[in-house]
Amino acid sequence: MKIKKVVASVFAITLIAGTAASNTGIINKIVPSNCITASAGVRQTSADGNWLFEVNSDKTATLYNYIGKSSRVYIQDSVKDSKTKKSYKVSEISTSIFAGNTNITYVAIPKGITEIPGSAFRNASNLKEVVLPHGLIKINSEAFRGTSLKQIYLPKTLEVIDYNAFEGTLLESVTLNEGIKKIGGRAFANTNLKSVTFPSSLEVIELGAFETQKYPR
Repeated sequence: MKIKKVVASVFAITLIAGTAASNTGIINKIVPSNCITASAGVRQTSADGNWLFEVNSDKTATLYNYIGKSSRVYIQDSVKDSKTKKSYKVSEISTSIFAGNTNITYVAIPKGITEIPGSAFRNASNLKEVVLPHGLIKINSEAFRGTSLKQIYLPKTLEVIDYNAFEGTLLESVTLNEGIKKIGGRAFANTNLKSVTFPSSLEVIELGAFETQKYPR
């Protein structure tokens, strides 16, 4: 009886190990070969001294931190390594890249950026103006929460504004572009909105998207 139990246990361990090895092969097949991943997590400094960035597997760059001093920020569509002098196309900006930065007042984002990541500008309390690029598809959660934006131009390519994206801003009016499909919960809550223009393409408005009750930033 004991021998049977031991044999059964060994068989079970072998089966699990075999399954794990098999699943590794499956995972390797599932992950697309052309996906963008950071090379080795090594952050480099741009030649102009304004950015910390990483080079992705497809030789594009993700901007991680703004270390410049200017209050008016123009994100370029490429970045040059301060050491190698190689240039890389900017494909992404990172989550929270400007979060809590109280120095910036203006930011222009280049074409090629398709998403504004979560909390990208959260509590950048003196940010008053942002230029969003044509080709932008999604503004993620809390992207501009707690900024001082009074107006925003939304590009025609935009499809989704995620939850809390503009909560706590100073927006007074907004025209939602034709083509937008979803407004997340509390996306425009706690603002100064007096007028909103809705497009026929809009499919979903989540709970509290335009709630006016005041909450702390």
